[in-house]
Amino acid sequence: MRKSVCLVLLTALALTAAASVLADPAGDRLEARLPQRFPAPEPDQSPAQGKFLVASRQIKDPHFMRTVILLIEYGKSGAVGLIVNRPTKARLSEALPEVEGLQERDDFLYFGGPVALNELFLLVRSETEPEDSTQVFGRVYASSSEALLKRLSKEGEAGKSFRGYMGYSGWAPGQLEGELAHGDWHVIEADEASIFEKPPEEVWPDLIRRTESLQVMLGGQGAP
Repeated sequence: MRKSVCLVLLTALALTAAASVLADPAGDRLEARLPQRFPAPEPDQSPAQGKFLVASRQIKDPHFMRTVILLIEYGKSGAVGLIVNRPTKARLSEALPEVEGLQERDDFLYFGGPVALNELFLLVRSETEPEDSTQVFGRVYASSSEALLKRLSKEGEAGKSFRGYMGYSGWAPGQLEGELAHGDWHVIEADEASIFEKPPEEVWPDLIRRTESLQVMLGGQGAP
């Protein structure tokens, strides 16, 4: 990063020096008409796979209040996501006692959403694509494979992190777009740390502050 900054500074200095010595045939110095500033591109706030939905402060539904949802599917048929910041008090080993290796781990089961609470979904962080999984973004993959969970639970799976989610959050075609138009959700690029590293109780406060700051930068009115 430091080399890149230095390169930009040196390039700017070189352009300034070149502009100061260029002259027209009459001997008058030419003016360098460089832009005064380069505006940063506005972030894409459209929903898509691999983005977070951050619940706005106006959401009072207990299922979604103060939640952050990772969209794992988005398209013409609707949207599917997992709430990433709502752990339950149950451990994965209690929910799935038949899976060898979980008893030696202290993973908690997360509430992924109110749909299909009898189904388990996985988010996996891995340097390589795990078998029976679909890439969501970067090193994050989604799966509902029991075989993959068994493999991940065994020793020797270095470099891989995973979390288990009970149920999912779903939207019919056009439903999420309507909620976005109503101001129920903020859309922001997803990051691995919010899923696998941050304490769950810190995820929503951190991201809602980030989205509200972004709104102010873009000329919005801020949160209600």
